[in-house]
Parts: sequence; C-alpha cells; structure tokens
Amino acid sequence: MFCEEIKMSYAKPLDDESLNTRVRSDQRAFSSDRVKYFGVRQHLDSEGNDILPSRKTGFSENILELCLAEIFGTFMIMFFGCMSLISGFTDGVIPSMQPAFMFGCVVSTVIVIFGHISRAHFNPSVTVAAVVLGDLSIVDGLMYIMSQCIGCTLGFATLGFVTPQDILTFGVPSDAGLCNTIPHHSISDSQAFAVEFLCTSLMILTCCGVWDHRNANQGDSNAIKFGFMVTLCSDTVGPYTGCSMNPARSLGPALVNNVYTKLWIYLIAPTLAGAVTSFMYMMTFERTRLDKKSE
Repeated sequence: MFCEEIKMSYAKPLDDESLNTRVRSDQRAFSSDRVKYFGVRQHLDSEGNDILPSRKTGFSENILELCLAEIFGTFMIMFFGCMSLISGFTDGVIPSMQPAFMFGCVVSTVIVIFGHISRAHFNPSVTVAAVVLGDLSIVDGLMYIMSQCIGCTLGFATLGFVTPQDILTFGVPSDAGLCNTIPHHSISDSQAFAVEFLCTSLMILTCCGVWDHRNANQGDSNAIKFGFMVTLCSDTVGPYTGCSMNPARSLGPALVNNVYTKLWIYLIAPTLAGAVTSFMYMMTFERTRLDKKSE
C-alpha cells in the first residue's frame, strides 16, 4: 500500500515551481535533522537559502528541558572528572595523563548524551559566546549559567558523599581542596589570568568553528573534537593553573571545599574570553552574522 502511494505521488510530472517547492522542503527537513542529531546550526529561509538568525529574545519554550540537560551534563563532568584526581586508592600515584584524558572522555560522553538537547554548553564561557553570537537569548543564557553552577556543585558534592574522607583528601595540600583550581605558586596572578584567557579562547574558537553554518555537515564528530581539545588543554595548561576554562567548574569545588584562593581569576578570565573571542571570530570570519545583527 505504501509503495502504491509513492508511485501515485510521482505519477504526475512536476512543473518547475512544484519541483522547487519539493526541493526546498527536503532541504529544510535535512537541515532540521542535522540540528537535531549533531547540534549544529543551519538556517534556511522560505526560499531554501541559508540565513543567519536574528538575536533571540525571551525564554525558550523548552527552557526547563534545556536547563536539566545542562545540570545533568555538568554533574557528570564534575563527578567523573574529579574522580580521576583521587589518589587515595593508589597510594598517591596516578598517571600524569589520567586527569586530562578522563576529563576529555567525560566531556565527549556528555556531548553525545545531551548535545542534541541543549547543544551541550556545560560552561558559562560557552554560553556567553552563544549569547554574543546571537544564538541564545540573554535570559536563556542566565538560566544556562545558573544550571551549570548547580550541576557542578552537586556533582562534586556527590563525589565527596560517596568517597571516604581519608581517601578524598589523601595527598591534597592542606591549603587547597580536591579539584580546586589554584595557580602554581611560581605563577603570578597576571600570568595565570593570561593562561586561563588563552586556553579558554582556544575552546571558544573550537565552539565557533563547530557552530559556523559553513561547517554544518561536519557535526558528526563534534564530541571527539571537543574531547581532544579538553585533553590537550588539560595536559598542557594543567601544571600552570589547573586548566579550568570554566567558571562553574571552579566554583563548585570552591563552594564545597570552602577554598576560594584566586577564584576571581577563574571566574573572570574564562568569561571574558568567551565574550571577546566569540566577538572577534564573528567580526573576522562571520561578517554576514555581524551585518545581520546590526540591522
């Protein structure tokens, strides 16, 4: 029966207008699928042409769903990522690459799980970049950031709940806490700020490249891309500052451990990088988007 319906639908020859209408419909359907499964942006107008969106305003209709995805995602990042830093079970010995690799793996995993729901920000810096680019309204952005802070705090607190205290604090300096991001003692505040700004900028550039509408057909490997990026930055920048790149990731352990040493660096530098780097990318490589926002 289904085959007969298909035959009937194509039995009559299509004029040019009907054919164009069908092609545009197929393009929009394909674009929607790509956004749904890969979390990348592709916008088509009524003629089937790619366009860039106007700035969004107000709350999204599914804001609760988006916020829950951000909470669960950041929860998993902190729970499993910070778990890789616990050395009490191995008498203080963990492979040097283990934390960087594990954070990269868990970021890749949560992108696969939640990328098609909230686009997997999991980071206030990324959310700020999305707002600057016009992909997210300011009010939605604030809800995202609040959700990310809640998820990071709950994730780290849960790790502390399921881990014996002597194991949790084994090998951790008395003036710090597990998973706290604190600059190396030989690094000045300005150097730590610059390092956090630069490594966060690399992450934001990765986001901008992935979100670029010209890169819409490359979204199937996004999780791997971000996983490698996080591993790269964590392994190289970790000895300098702990490589936060994420204000919520630093805020959660600071609140739970009640250790706020140099926290301002990790709140301001990544956030500033999210705003500045995304704007520079838009101004340099996406002039069409900038022109549309100025209209």
